[in-house]
Amino acid sequence: MVVNRRRQNLSSRDVARRAGISQAYVVRLERASLPGVQLRPTPTVDVLARLAEALLLDPAELMVGTLRRAGRHVLLVTDGCTRNPLAHARTAIGAPVDMWLSASSDPRLQPPAGPGHRLIDLRRGAPGVYDPQVIADSVRQELCNIADDLNGQRLGMIFPEVSHVMRTLDAPAVVIEFERRWADVVSTAASAVGAHAAWNVCVYDIDALRALTEPVESAMDLMHSHDTVWSAKGDRVVVGAPAARRVIGSLRPVGQSMSSWRTTTARLIDELGTVA
Repeated sequence: MVVNRRRQNLSSRDVARRAGISQAYVVRLERASLPGVQLRPTPTVDVLARLAEALLLDPAELMVGTLRRAGRHVLLVTDGCTRNPLAHARTAIGAPVDMWLSASSDPRLQPPAGPGHRLIDLRRGAPGVYDPQVIADSVRQELCNIADDLNGQRLGMIFPEVSHVMRTLDAPAVVIEFERRWADVVSTAASAVGAHAAWNVCVYDIDALRALTEPVESAMDLMHSHDTVWSAKGDRVVVGAPAARRVIGSLRPVGQSMSSWRTTTARLIDELGTVA
């Protein structure tokens, strides 16, 4: 369901409005196929029919799709961290994957040498250029290059250079908009080589978000386009609503009082609902 939603560039809120159900329930349905989820909703035939209509799908196709296991598209926001982003990701999930793939050409962001991870380079074909289609093609090509090592593997994929790339663009909103279909790009590329993208982690530095023209709106957009939020400050990682609260709290506009911003933050977190 989530793949079909993202292909149409719809948010969970859009689908909820079209189907006449709550956004929180749409998110619960999308997460029902995630590993480790114990309490799964049981939608009625009427709800499935309304969701199928909202997504322009045949109801039977929607039912089959909800049975497939889903990967997690994670927004990791770092703040003054010295640890490698991969270390934060491993801490946050608390369980091993078969192999981590790190897309970084910056030695400072590359994980330390060791088993269980590989480096991929999404800028190999067009260094210095950011084009969403080129990046999507690069993901597929990089995974095809090591397909023999990936077949049957449960992958963790981490993209630690997003902030750096965004800082180099005249229109950084292009990166944020691309996030809306990034999960589909990664999932499709992994499936093509017989692997499962269990974790797809996009890393943003809080200072890069602060530098945007509309930092709060951009952060909210990013949170809506990801399944969950992680926040790493120092060596500590928090997840879910506490992470979203920390991120938004860190973007308090100059001149706005702390108490007023706490009220605003609470309202924004409420808008996110279970997305956080």
